[in-house]
Amino acid sequence: MFNPGIKDFEGEFDAKTYIDRLTFTTPGGGINDEDDSFDPSLLHERFIRAIEDMKLLQEKTEKKLEKLEEVSRKESTDHVKRVGGLLHNCNEISAQHFEELNGRIKHVSSKVVPLGTQLERANIPRTKCAEAYNIIKQFDGFVKGNIDDELFNKTNNLKKAAPVIQMLKSISEDLCEKSERFNCVDSSITETYHAIETGLIEEFQRAHADDDKPGMREIATVLQHFKGYNQCVVEFINQSLKDQIITTDGFSEIVPQCCELRDLIHKVFSNPEFVLENLLVHIFLSRIRQHVEKLDRSNLGSYLRQLCILFSETSALSQQLIICQLSNDTEFLARLQKNIFHRKIATYISDELEFLNRTCSAILAHYYASIGHTKRQLTGLKNAILNKAMTKQSHDAPINYSSLLSRDSVVAKILRETEESFNRCDILSPQSDIPKNAVDIHDILLQYLVVEHLEYAIDMATQGLPPVEPKSQPSLHYLDVVNRSDNIFHEIEKQYVEKFQPLVLGSLLYSEAVTKRKELIASLESKLESGLDRTLNSVVGWVKHILQTEQRKSDYKPEGEDCALVEITPACRKTVHFLNMVIKSCKSSLDGGNLLVTCEELGSRLHSLIYNHLLQYQYTGIGGMQAMFDVNEYCQCISGMNNPLVSTLFDKLRALCNLLVVGPDNIKEMMTAELLADIDKSVKNLFIQQRSDYKSSKLNQLATS
Repeated sequence: MFNPGIKDFEGEFDAKTYIDRLTFTTPGGGINDEDDSFDPSLLHERFIRAIEDMKLLQEKTEKKLEKLEEVSRKESTDHVKRVGGLLHNCNEISAQHFEELNGRIKHVSSKVVPLGTQLERANIPRTKCAEAYNIIKQFDGFVKGNIDDELFNKTNNLKKAAPVIQMLKSISEDLCEKSERFNCVDSSITETYHAIETGLIEEFQRAHADDDKPGMREIATVLQHFKGYNQCVVEFINQSLKDQIITTDGFSEIVPQCCELRDLIHKVFSNPEFVLENLLVHIFLSRIRQHVEKLDRSNLGSYLRQLCILFSETSALSQQLIICQLSNDTEFLARLQKNIFHRKIATYISDELEFLNRTCSAILAHYYASIGHTKRQLTGLKNAILNKAMTKQSHDAPINYSSLLSRDSVVAKILRETEESFNRCDILSPQSDIPKNAVDIHDILLQYLVVEHLEYAIDMATQGLPPVEPKSQPSLHYLDVVNRSDNIFHEIEKQYVEKFQPLVLGSLLYSEAVTKRKELIASLESKLESGLDRTLNSVVGWVKHILQTEQRKSDYKPEGEDCALVEITPACRKTVHFLNMVIKSCKSSLDGGNLLVTCEELGSRLHSLIYNHLLQYQYTGIGGMQAMFDVNEYCQCISGMNNPLVSTLFDKLRALCNLLVVGPDNIKEMMTAELLADIDKSVKNLFIQQRSDYKSSKLNQLATS
């Protein structure tokens, strides 16, 4: 019978072959016996035993494997310890050997370095002696006229000859100071010096043209000790910028080219800061200055605008050059810019004021010519008063002077010019002169826009005002003058805050300018108030004229009580028609506080006029009703003012008119009504006395009760 062993599992193991072997060696397995002798239970038992044997074999194998692993781990630990010990011993030995070697090196160097120093001390004098001998030999050649052509006259030896000729040049200059007999030698050496210098510069230019940066750097280093080194730098800059064209549209193309040159300069020259300074000097004083000098003063406006643009572009260029690290010296760039513009800046403010005076004067002259007006002369600049002999007009036919005050064109043009002037003042004026220059510009603005235009129009309009008691319907043109003046004040105030104030704020001139401006505005406001007051007086005077000429006694005291009532009397209709036109003009020409105060003043004066007018008549019952109709119409008209105070006055006037129509028995009760309760009793009695039945109804007893 086959029993499994460890050898059966060595090599390649085939499970099928192994099972066949078990089956073959099992009696009753059905392989070697007859078919009828096959017993599956025997085969099953055989497989069970084989599996048990294999498990026992596996356990033995695992125990053996564990023992082997334990032995391996122990041997590995022992090996690591042995290797660590060997490494430790090796490091100690290596460190010991290194210290011994380092000590030997120090010992040798302590012997060698002093020896080298001694050799150097001995060699330097010999080298200097050799150099001195060579220099003396070359100098002797120049004295005897026997110049070393191999060294000095061959172009391929220029770099070698350069230090020699420099030394000879220095010696010859010293000797010439002590004795004149060396002048001829100095002339010959100087000639050779210049020839070598020129040759080196030409070689540098060729290397530059060939983009040979190492060659350029080598030659620049040699030339640095020559007097012509500056010429080499200038030629380098000219050749680098020969194709550059600076336009007046801006200097944006300068910075990129300068950045490229900066990198090249750092690679070629050993003193790049010096070369970069020369580059900037060339750009500012040679290139930008050309455009500044070409500015044409024949057209001051164009000249000032171009000057401001050039100055602004140059300032921006300076900032960009600093950002690109082409220069870190802001004062140096400021000096260059000042050098370019100093003559233009010196005359800037006089040119600005001259141009502004011309322009503002031309704007006003063109405007007055366009409206067909010949401007009259004023007797002053601030408080201008027209010569009345030249402007005498008939008060019966007043002229509309509101057209003398421009709505938009003149104001906008002058403010635009002064705004540009303020901007240029901020840019072109020296810092210390900005406040004074700004004040001068602001004075011109006040002179032309306020004094010669606004104040002139106000004075002319004032002269054209109708009289207090007009014989014809008065013109309301002055309301439009007030409106336009207010708009101009707002525009001037806006520019004052945005442009003028920032330039002078904090200076000694600021308070003076503020005082001067306030005085001028106060003067104009006083004139406007006076003219507006006269206009209101004319309106009230015309209403008075209408009432005096149109109102009939029979309107309120007809012949019989059976007369038919009319809607309103002709005098009232004509008055209301005129007042509606006045209120509409006020609303269209005035706004805000001006409208409120004007309506309040006009309404109060009209109330007083109509109140006194009503007290001039006697009223029957029908007449009282007619008066009520008229007063109702006045109230409705006045309500268009939207003024509570005036509306209250006319409401009380209407309540007083009720005393003209109520029955005698109800008068006492009416006198204590809501609107009449706070009115003085004497006023109420005045209206009661105007009743035609005052005596017959014994209403006089109410006055004493």
